[in-house]
Amino acid sequence: MNRFFDTMTIQKSIHSLLVDGLAVILTTVIGFVLISFYHPIFIVFSLFILFVGGYLVIYQLGRPASENYIKISKEKYKVAAWLEEISRHSALFHSTFGSHFAIEKADSLIRDYLFARKKYFSVYIKQIIGLVGIQALASAIVLGIGGYLVIHRQLTIGQLVAAELVIAKVLSDISKFGKQLDSFYSLIAAVDKINSVFHLPTLKAKTVPFEIPKGPIQVQLSGIDYSLANGHKIFTQFNLKVQAGKAIGVSSNTPYDAHILLDLLSGLREPNSGIVEYNHQNIHEVSKEQIQTYTVLVRGNEIFEGTILENIRVGREEISLITIRDLLDNLGLWKTIQSLPHGIHTQLLTFGHPFDNVQSAVLTLTRALIGNPKLILIDGILDQLPPPLLNSCLKHLLQKNRESTVFIVSKSPTILGQMDQILKLEDDSHSLKVNP
Repeated sequence: MNRFFDTMTIQKSIHSLLVDGLAVILTTVIGFVLISFYHPIFIVFSLFILFVGGYLVIYQLGRPASENYIKISKEKYKVAAWLEEISRHSALFHSTFGSHFAIEKADSLIRDYLFARKKYFSVYIKQIIGLVGIQALASAIVLGIGGYLVIHRQLTIGQLVAAELVIAKVLSDISKFGKQLDSFYSLIAAVDKINSVFHLPTLKAKTVPFEIPKGPIQVQLSGIDYSLANGHKIFTQFNLKVQAGKAIGVSSNTPYDAHILLDLLSGLREPNSGIVEYNHQNIHEVSKEQIQTYTVLVRGNEIFEGTILENIRVGREEISLITIRDLLDNLGLWKTIQSLPHGIHTQLLTFGHPFDNVQSAVLTLTRALIGNPKLILIDGILDQLPPPLLNSCLKHLLQKNRESTVFIVSKSPTILGQMDQILKLEDDSHSLKVNP
């Protein structure tokens, strides 16, 4: 997403091209039209200069120059992405082998960037030399043609001087146009980057409203087929029906089966065929925003840079501090937050520092539960919790008369043993069994 900052490059380049570039074009056109009135041979001269300068120097050399500048831009973002990776995993790259690897890869990426710069500059300098050469050649041609015409009384001395002054001004501007070429190539590269942003996969907007459930959601999957991009089949004619308010434990021989199942249930993935329904409503035919409002998927560390309160509310200012405190207390995190100097207003970094992974996981779970969702999908994060926090979280999630349907992916017998039903995703068959 750093590529979106190329909008500023587009603004600067367009400003430069519109102001300076347009002035060069107008000066060239008016100058050539003016000298054409002196003698018809200057029309041929003007067309010759436009062909050599416009077609050969700018267009023919401009194509490889623009391609090379796009390559420069891509290599630049590769370097920036790697530096971000180093800062994101600072503990790893502080080791001897880690720092050595980081330096080697950064050096390789920088070499690629410099090589792209070298290729671009080799073409760009040819254009500059070509434009300056045209200025010298055209001045000599004007003097030669003008002298010949003066000798044969087809042009006066005054007209020759005027034509020379006009041509000198035009050619001076054309030679300076080389500075605008760099702005033009940066504009092309910036547009290419912005275009890549706009062509990222997006969720299809649906306008059909989702009928808001008053209680837990009944989930039903019918005839689901899903395959990976390499053709590997994950689900074949998979059917599942879960009554509203049930707690389902999901176990799998391979982690991606359960991962993909939760993606299908939340609407993040669409099956190759089949239907996913909430309360008999096809989730791929209704508003995605409304679906995500009443369905939460808790997976991994999703703490963003902001205060603890901001990470829990995420803009939902109607949620009171008392409600947040009660939930944090139920999940066993409130005492930890109280011990911080700024309490719930403590600033967190990306991934949750100064919280550890366990505390960040509980905070992510708090964010999901505070909105009273109707369907809760938890992808493995409970397995890392110590017994006291795990018991607090399960007690809240599995309370009687709960207002949500719960799916929990886990490998822990302790967790799976407390579910109403267990869905076993195996290689050959998938079965849903009632817990004894």
